Order: sequence, then structure tokens, then C-alpha cells
Amino acid sequence: MEDDYPEVGELVIIKIKKVFKYGAFAELEEYPDLEGYIPIGEVASRWIKNIHEFISVGQRKVARVYRIDLRKQQIDLSLKRVSESDKKRKMEEVRKNTRAMKLFDVAAKNANVPEEDVIKYIDRIVTKYGDIYSGMVEISEKKEKVFDDLHFPKKLCDELIKIASENMKRPEVKIDYFCYIKIYEPNGVEYIKKLLTEGKGLPKGFKSKITYFGAPKYKISFIGQDYKSVDKTATEFFSQLEKKISKYKHEFSYEQIKK
Repeated sequence: MEDDYPEVGELVIIKIKKVFKYGAFAELEEYPDLEGYIPIGEVASRWIKNIHEFISVGQRKVARVYRIDLRKQQIDLSLKRVSESDKKRKMEEVRKNTRAMKLFDVAAKNANVPEEDVIKYIDRIVTKYGDIYSGMVEISEKKEKVFDDLHFPKKLCDELIKIASENMKRPEVKIDYFCYIKIYEPNGVEYIKKLLTEGKGLPKGFKSKITYFGAPKYKISFIGQDYKSVDKTATEFFSQLEKKISKYKHEFSYEQIKK
């Protein structure tokens, strides 16, 4: 049953179904037959006199799941816990998956795959790669190797490789941070620059760019293939950086630059 539900903290696309004085019900577009409830206190960050000024039936929005009660089969949603960057990221994710799904459908039709079998093959891709877009990107890069354990018909494999190679390209995601770092030592600035340069040894597939705003402020950009992994890499980078300077008297903080 849990597999049919989103996770707490997950961003979801919703369509407002019913609006009441103290909340609203919404369909979860990515989870067929599931509805969520938005309490009035989760609609906006400021006080609300009239909920209809903020949401209306038929609107399509990005919400965050903040509580799930499986016993009651209840999903609680929030609009105020979604930032503008969250909205852009989620809508871009949906756009990419929609496009990838259309390309998969074209390949299936070209390979004369029966409609009832298409969902079965899509499920295998999603199970292996998390979503259809990631799967199609892998096909464009690794070709036949992707299908070693998927048991696809050869004609479908050939069509998917052809279409993915022509239309799919792995994107890059960039997240910028401001880093405030100061070491109270005679050569503190030089030591900091050395540490930041050493810190460029990121995991494979990641890049960084450092812009000096003049000590003690620096802008550090992390570049990778998806938001979650880039965010995780940046967090680990700053954690290691703080450990290295902890033996000195210092000041240290960092924050993501919101766009």
C-alpha cells in the first residue's frame, strides 16, 4: 500500500478539486485515485481572510506532502512550504518526463508493441531508473547495455535506442551558494583559498566553480546531473571544509542562493 503513496516531503503536482472555508481537497496527478487535503494554514505564509483569493477549483499547483496517515488513508499537503525554485524544479521534472513518455510511445508504435504491453515495459524502466526520463537518458548513452535485464523485444530496443540517441541528452544542474569563511591566522586567506582549490576534487560527474567576492565572502557553484545529488555533494563539501578549519579560531556559514 505504501508503494502507491508519495513520500513525506515529496513535491507533487495537484489539481484543486473542492474548496471549503478552512481547506481544500486536491487530486494528486501523479498518483491516480489519490486525493490530498490542504488545511487553510498551509495555503499561504500570511493570514488568510478568504481562501478563495488564493486557490480555486481547477487550478494546477505544486504542493509538498508534509504528513501521511496510512491508517486513515489521509495525505496532508502544503502550498506554503513550496518555494519558487521548488515549483520550477518540479514543473521541469514533469515536462521532461512527459516528453520522454511521448518518445517512448513513438518507439513502441514503430515497433508494433501492443498497447497493453507498453505500460509493462515502462514500469520496468521506471523500476530500474526511477522515472521514464532518466531511463531514456540512459538508453541514449549506454544503448544495448540498458536492456540486459529488462527483457524488451529487440525491435523495441532498436527503436528506443534510435529515438533516445536523437532526442535525449543528460542535463546539467547548477546550484549556487554564498560561503562566508574567515580564519583568524596570519595566512588565513591563503589557507582558505588553498582549501577551496583542494575541494574541487568532487565525485565523478560533478564540477565546481569558485568566485571570489573578496575575503571572507565567496560564491561557490556546484554542477551535476540532478538537483538532489548536487545538493548532497555541496552539503558534504561544506561539512568537510568546516572540519578542516575547526582547529583554528574561525567564522563559517553558507547558504544557497535562491533564484
